[in-house]
Amino acid sequence: MGNIFQPFGLWSSRFLDYLPSPIWLSQGLNTSRSKGDPDFACHPEPFRASGSAHQDAERLFLPMSIDFIQQRIAQIDHYLSQIDNKFRAKFDSTNQGPNKGGFANLLQNTISSQEAKLEVKARISTDDYSKLPKGFEQHIDQVSAEASTRHGIELPSSLVKSVIKQESGFNPAARSHAGAEGLMQLMPATAKGLGVYNPMNAYQNLKGGVTYLAQMIRRFDGNIQKALAAYNAGPEAVERHGDIPPYKETQNYVSSIMKDFLAREDYQPVDMVG
Repeated sequence: MGNIFQPFGLWSSRFLDYLPSPIWLSQGLNTSRSKGDPDFACHPEPFRASGSAHQDAERLFLPMSIDFIQQRIAQIDHYLSQIDNKFRAKFDSTNQGPNKGGFANLLQNTISSQEAKLEVKARISTDDYSKLPKGFEQHIDQVSAEASTRHGIELPSSLVKSVIKQESGFNPAARSHAGAEGLMQLMPATAKGLGVYNPMNAYQNLKGGVTYLAQMIRRFDGNIQKALAAYNAGPEAVERHGDIPPYKETQNYVSSIMKDFLAREDYQPVDMVG
């Protein structure tokens, strides 16, 4: 067949397996069998032709088989090209102009320069555990791993640390004007629902906050940005808008945490919306 099937590699060889054998075609059918024989249609037997009969059959069937294959390959190639062009057109249309990539672009821009990443890493090195019990950073790692296993999701301890830094600055006695309390700033009703009866206890607050964050990640199918937005604005707001709510506070909250989290993970600028 030459180079006709070369662009399709192994796929084309599998395709040929389902085509009639040119040798079988060139030999024709054993017409000595009765057409009333129930096995005739399903199990035609080749007969041994020779001389001009063999040559005539070969000229008739073999070129037709090659033409059929060439036409089908051309059709498949055209179809795949159309799919590729549609995909490229859609990709280009969503990655042009000042609003390229929407919120993903906003997050990407926050760590797009080396200077910005170095600045974030410098801030990370100032995580202040002085108000927390000794070894508490390792405790965060442990609680995060346990929550990941328990809820069947991926919850990096680096994300938990980024949330704690944003919420309380690692201050277990922090209290907001809205009434949120403790290390991960749990509202009283939320804390009670999570079994946290002393929000100012760093261990209880951490366990409750990590559990709630894990629940949000699972609720939004592993989408960290939506989970963070739900942690800040409530899951109902995220579901109502179908995305990160258009609240300036929530947008800044998610962006700030993602900036810190991605720097901790040493990620390169990529599409960050899952």
